Amino acid sequence: MREAGVVGAVVLAMLVLAVVVLVHVADAQTQLGEYFEKKEGRCAQDNPHPKPFKPKKKLAFCHDYQERGCCDRKLTKSIKAAVDALVDPACSNCYAVVADYKCAECSPDSAMFHEGLKSQIRFCWDYCLAIFNTCKDIPLSLGNDPFYLNEGRMTAEEWCADKVDEEPFCFRGFIPTERDSACLCPSHDCHLPSAYHDDYEL
Repeated sequence: MREAGVVGAVVLAMLVLAVVVLVHVADAQTQLGEYFEKKEGRCAQDNPHPKPFKPKKKLAFCHDYQERGCCDRKLTKSIKAAVDALVDPACSNCYAVVADYKCAECSPDSAMFHEGLKSQIRFCWDYCLAIFNTCKDIPLSLGNDPFYLNEGRMTAEEWCADKVDEEPFCFRGFIPTERDSACLCPSHDCHLPSAYHDDYEL
């Protein structure tokens, strides 16, 4: 009887040990998977390229991702067209900040800060404030009519309220130190350059 009890205890101990080992193995596999995903990156959900790669041709735009990213030449051409239609290139600081975040879909880590569709990018708080403060009072294109980020006396905090997330699940890009004085239209009654076209959302 005593021997049976000893055998039972040994079997139980072995089962517990096996469970512990399996748990540790599963945890190690999860951590390993997270490591490789973080190292290799992952493209946004609806990007035509699921994993980052080195473009075969020179990118037409978003040159920061020439060596490795989620965009090919064709995709960067469409991004450039969207930015050109939205912001007058003469407004260099606003143009640069919009271009930077539009190009974020080319980042090898774009899945980290794109929620669902690529248009649903999540900004880091300071970067979101920079976008607003750089581009407010500058006429932007939405169809044939201009619009302004601060229409209706909207504040930066209000505009950013549903567009931000915490690190590392947010994008932070170029933050200008100056505004485009020549492009400002505080009265919000300025006309857009004729080059603006189509419908693009900020």
